[in-house]
Amino acid sequence: MRDLRRRFIPLFLPALFALALAGCGGPMELAGIHKVAVLTPFNRTDCPTLGEEIKRELLRRLSDRVSAEIVDGAAIEAAFAPEDLAAVLADPDCAAELGVRYGVDALIFGTATYYEQGHEPHFEVRMGTDRGLQANARVDVRVEVGFELKLLRLADGRILVAQHAAESAEETFSIGLDPPSIVLGFSLEPVYPRLREEAVRAAVRRAIEKVARDYRLNR
Repeated sequence: MRDLRRRFIPLFLPALFALALAGCGGPMELAGIHKVAVLTPFNRTDCPTLGEEIKRELLRRLSDRVSAEIVDGAAIEAAFAPEDLAAVLADPDCAAELGVRYGVDALIFGTATYYEQGHEPHFEVRMGTDRGLQANARVDVRVEVGFELKLLRLADGRILVAQHAAESAEETFSIGLDPPSIVLGFSLEPVYPRLREEAVRAAVRRAIEKVARDYRLNR
């Protein structure tokens, strides 16, 4: 039996003047931006795939929620080392040239800042009135992710949106054991990638929803 629990902790720092909504529930329109390239967030965690997973979810989700064309920035990533690209984006003139060269109006880039996974086992052994010795085991599995994202308009090198998001996903496994052979042996390795995917998906989804909601409340 599994009891699935999740807790979400989004943090958001928007530049609301840069966003406009095409209708209350429609896709977001980014002022003056028609094509956006998504770059892989720089990974500062010990999870080697986290940056790619965040990028993949951004590409999937933004295509449904943003009216601009969303493209993979793999060509830009292949042409520049991370430190060189950072220098280009910091110079408005160089950023504008980059946009012309690759035919994009804006970039989404950032940093994967936090990752933690772990589990906590719980065991209970008791004497039943009719079945004798009984044992139960519960394992709480948890994954947490955190990342920062920015939307940069290449025409003027301006950061339109800067955002930090942190999400977690949890799952509990409950297992009944039969004494005298009380053995609990199963691998958690397949569980962590799935929970990480859920946390990343929730982070991206809730961040986009909060952008739209805050704009409507403050426009």
